[in-house]
Amino acid sequence: MELSKLQKSNRGGDVVCKTCGKSQYYGPKAIKELNNEICIKCYNKSVKEITKNVTIKYERKLLELKNEKNIILTRKTWKNLSNEEKLLAYSMNDEGSTIEEISIFLDINFISLKMALSDKTRNKTKYWSKYLGKKIYVFCDKNPSFTIRDFIQKIGPNPKCYLTGLPIDIKDIYSYELDHIIPRSKNGPNTLENCGLASKIANRMKSNIILEEFISICNQISQNFTP
Repeated sequence: MELSKLQKSNRGGDVVCKTCGKSQYYGPKAIKELNNEICIKCYNKSVKEITKNVTIKYERKLLELKNEKNIILTRKTWKNLSNEEKLLAYSMNDEGSTIEEISIFLDINFISLKMALSDKTRNKTKYWSKYLGKKIYVFCDKNPSFTIRDFIQKIGPNPKCYLTGLPIDIKDIYSYELDHIIPRSKNGPNTLENCGLASKIANRMKSNIILEEFISICNQISQNFTP
């Protein structure tokens, strides 16, 4: 008798399994639990195969994630980079490169790089010290009245010449100078407020005159050569 008829009649009977082809007797309760005329042994076997396939896929995916994680963890961290590589990372970030691009280019851990670039000013203060320390020492006549951190907070992470507005590379120590906005010859103090970051050429042009007078001279020169 067919399985559907046996289930409706609430009686036991012999059922032929579609998978193995064997006939087996099932009682009324067992008949109701059968599905698609497959015996319990074949059903359990199919369930085990499905479970095994799922487990294999899961293990493969887990292995891929572990390998990917190992690749990420084996990359260099921010602490392992040289000062030149760190300054290069800052420059690339300022020019618009993404963290992913910088991470691949420098072969550095993505998370470590992201954390470092999230607070540029604090990190740049650490690596600009050797460039700005001597400049501030000379500016203040060997008696500094402000710290390197104070000066970097003033100029910001993207320093520019206060006279021309052009960007300045702090690590190129021969391209810029610290200028007394009010010249020392005019009794200008060695304070943070009177300290301006200027390109070497612009600072030499300004010489020992006050800022307003220098701007006036520049305007006169500009007007003289305007057609």
